[in-house]
Amino acid sequence: MDINCYSRRLLSPFHGVQQVLSIPGGIAESLDGHDWKLYVADERIVSHAGLSEVRYADWNPREGRQRSRIRGTSSSELIETVGEQLIQALECHAHQVPFPAADRFECWLLYGENRKPLALLNSTLRDHSLSEVNTPAWHPGGASGRGFHSEAGEISDLAALIRQTAGKVPREALNESID
Repeated sequence: MDINCYSRRLLSPFHGVQQVLSIPGGIAESLDGHDWKLYVADERIVSHAGLSEVRYADWNPREGRQRSRIRGTSSSELIETVGEQLIQALECHAHQVPFPAADRFECWLLYGENRKPLALLNSTLRDHSLSEVNTPAWHPGGASGRGFHSEAGEISDLAALIRQTAGKVPREALNESID
């Protein structure tokens, strides 16, 4: 079975690093490397139910599989087969977390005057999927914003400073990250 294990950053704002295990027709995702959400995303499900994916189950090594209610489609042999393959792959590979980073392409907000990187806006596995940024802007993260305080001000002051530093016409740059 073809198994791909990787991680990717959840940005704009930063929410953490997502661990991903994918197999043909399915994907498992985790924010903590312990509790996983399993999805079956086979083309035959899309053509049958019109769904891009079906949430199969939650899984962790202590409690095992907790089945999800499958809406919009009847339970099928395909869903069961791919779901069980995901669990087998997790049982073999979940202990390897953190998986290697795969989101090597980055979109940066640039400093207005000298166009040097100011704030990381987004990252992706493929360079072409970052071009959807209409007006590049950085936002402080939800949890990171709560309780933020420094002698220079609050989180809203930091956000205003980043906007001001980016200039009147914010610009972005796409590049491949350097390991």
